Amino acid sequence: MSNMNNNLLGILLVDLCKHIFIGAMPGHFKSSLIRFILISLFKRAIPVIVFEPGKSEYRTMKAMTCSDDPDVSSLAQETRIYTPGDDRVSPIRIDPLARPEGMPDTQKIDNAVETICMSGDYFDPLPQIIYEALSTDYYRYRHKNGSKPHIGRLFEKCEKILFTRYGQEVRDNLIGALSSRLSKLSDGYSAMGRIFSCGENIPSTQSLLTGCTIIELKALGDSDFPLAVLLKLGAIRDAVEHTPWLDKSKPRLVIILEESHRFFANLSNKDLADKVAEAISNMLKELRALGISLFLVNQDPLPRSILKATGTILVGRQIEGGDRQLIADCMMLSDIQRDSLAFLRPRDFFLFSESFSRAVKIRVPDIYQKISMPFADELAGERILPYIKNDKWFTDCREARITAELKLLGEKLYAFSVDAEKMYHDVIKTLSVAKKIKCEVLVRKAIHFDRQIEDSLCDFHKNYMVPLAGIDGNTDYAEHHEWFRVRCVDRFEKIEKRLIECQNKLKKYTKIQGAL
Repeated sequence: MSNMNNNLLGILLVDLCKHIFIGAMPGHFKSSLIRFILISLFKRAIPVIVFEPGKSEYRTMKAMTCSDDPDVSSLAQETRIYTPGDDRVSPIRIDPLARPEGMPDTQKIDNAVETICMSGDYFDPLPQIIYEALSTDYYRYRHKNGSKPHIGRLFEKCEKILFTRYGQEVRDNLIGALSSRLSKLSDGYSAMGRIFSCGENIPSTQSLLTGCTIIELKALGDSDFPLAVLLKLGAIRDAVEHTPWLDKSKPRLVIILEESHRFFANLSNKDLADKVAEAISNMLKELRALGISLFLVNQDPLPRSILKATGTILVGRQIEGGDRQLIADCMMLSDIQRDSLAFLRPRDFFLFSESFSRAVKIRVPDIYQKISMPFADELAGERILPYIKNDKWFTDCREARITAELKLLGEKLYAFSVDAEKMYHDVIKTLSVAKKIKCEVLVRKAIHFDRQIEDSLCDFHKNYMVPLAGIDGNTDYAEHHEWFRVRCVDRFEKIEKRLIECQNKLKKYTKIQGAL
């Protein structure tokens, strides 16, 4: 195994930008190999982001700060861990509509629509509707002093467009399709809604382009995983697109995507899977040109179009005949090598890269022989907090996140109080008229007001008070934040009390009218 600084596992560092697929059955040391790669990249000052959907295993690297190996110890100290969707540990916030300096609005809109539609079945005219909604939002923000574009409001903006363009039957079908795909983004009570809640990138995208970052996606389901990852990849792509790639002898960033098959796990048919695979392979080509290397790690081979977009394939034991043939076609394996894939020992891999004349068999290092690591269960859930809570990246993110969320809560609470005051006066006016005359229309109006108040209180409490005011108990507030949080809670309770009084008056009126 070569230790030369210009290669990794015999692969030239410059060739890493052509992307890598790593595949093998469970128990064949994929995790050990990835840890070895993390340490090797850290030695070469190449930043890494790991997207880990399932097991939360890589966080054990954080417990290695006292390792005898200085490189491992330094890597452990600099590793950052984020848990999108799980606010109990290390939350992350994403603003996929943030436009990097120097990028035109039109390009950002195109990129956002492409990324969103890459995550699932967005049939025509859904992409056009999303484009128009975003375009209108950016225009109003730039030229009409409108609010900053926010992906949490995307479904609402699309819905307004549909009401002006289509008849009821078509409109209802399209609203249903968009709702199933986008409504979670505005639901502050859902894991996805939390991620996009405050309209800020916390941590900043630029900060992820240094050191080692583990992003654990365990809290997200199969239907949410593709969109969350693609939106973050899109933000990273946009951030580096206008930044010079200074050292082209190595990638400027490596992204490791574990369990890559999850991009296709929730797709309804083969045609759709092929469409998404083609879109992802196109993104791979874009990332390659920007100096970003993507390591796709999976148990089974990925779709052929994606494997063709990778410049290096590193594959261990494969049992299924079709998988072996697909791998053999992509790696130019001989018939004997193809058949031997079914009998490879743990740590034995076939390696093929574009600079190779043929595939070679290698034995990957066993990192566990050199480094003792705790079991993942020992650091599961909140048990990781003692290892990260005093790190500067953690405290800085916590401060920025709470500040942004409380600021947003204050703005939303003010707008809600204005709407609540208008509702209150409308109810009082309606009831004063109702005292003078008996009218069925007024009774229906009273029932409507009652439901409107109920829905408004419920929606605001769920989407803003619970996630942003710490009502769920997932956030410990510093003293300088606590006073403002308490003021917001008190203000909401006063508004709630006044609206409930309105509801009681409305219920009393409708009850009396029903008895007459």
